[in-house]
Amino acid sequence: MKPSAFQLSHPAPDTLAVSGALTFATAADVLGSARAELDRGTQVALDLSGVGQADSAGLATVLALL
Repeated sequence: MKPSAFQLSHPAPDTLAVSGALTFATAADVLGSARAELDRGTQVALDLSGVGQADSAGLATVLALL
């Protein structure tokens, strides 16, 4: 996975997991994709354990998803 890449997955029925980079380069794409996934399902947990790189834009993305 290149440094500016991210991936969303569903490790459990109620969980949306983000892995890869959560940075200025990916924040808008992560936000749009994660919102679409959350709107489709019943996810109540956001798993960030797979995030290997984050910055202030990544933090803002997480806060926007709350």
